[in-house]
Amino acid sequence: MLRQEPNCRICAQAGRTTKASHADHIVPKCLGGSDDRSNYQPLCLAHSRSKTGREGAMIGHARRRARAKLKAGDA
Repeated sequence: MLRQEPNCRICAQAGRTTKASHADHIVPKCLGGSDDRSNYQPLCLAHSRSKTGREGAMIGHARRRARAKLKAGDA
């Protein structure tokens, strides 16, 4: 995939040309994303780390809300 699309897709949207180093799942597998080619995008290291951090925070928040909801149901 990186050979077919060698530049970071997010950088390209901002008018910059940055070599992509990661094949990123657009929708993470843990959120139901697939390994299909259409669910991949090329990202540079900076955008890959940023996106992964945002997704991790979002998943962590959802887990905390689910645990709180379960505890509230037990009370």
